[in-house]
Amino acid sequence: SKKPDSRKVKASDRLLFVHYNQRKLDEVVEGMMAYSNNFIANQLLLYGGMKIDGPPAVPKKGLKVLKHHLTLWSVTSTRSSSTSNKTVW
Repeated sequence: SKKPDSRKVKASDRLLFVHYNQRKLDEVVEGMMAYSNNFIANQLLLYGGMKIDGPPAVPKKGLKVLKHHLTLWSVTSTRSSSTSNKTVW
């Protein structure tokens, strides 16, 4: 199978498909979040990696960017509300 590639759209390129959704954005996101509460986080992770390291958007790139920023910010997070253990990322 062929690997996908990314190239800039040329003026001579032809639009193949357009989909118009009658639902508002909040309705669409609500439907997506009903099945995965990590959907938006996943999309942001993929986008962040692609924005810094270029296409394609893959988790490895996103995690690299996220870890870099967490290190810069010295982020700490509590493991759960019932414990005082903290993890430094």
